[in-house]
Amino acid sequence: MRFGANAIQLLACDYRGAPVGQDSITVTTSVADFPQRDHLRITELMYHPPAPGAAEIAAGFVDDDDF
Repeated sequence: MRFGANAIQLLACDYRGAPVGQDSITVTTSVADFPQRDHLRITELMYHPPAPGAAEIAAGFVDDDDF
């Protein structure tokens, strides 16, 4: 990512690797130097996470949208 606005393209694939959807977002950063970006990879996004477990409910997370 570079300083300022950065367009990010997202591609959703099914379990066979075939594209099933796409979207794009813009992420704006104010960090000028970010050496970790060379090694950062987003490999999975959990869009519909499971319901909270007992430990999560005990910690105050009662809605699966919190995750």
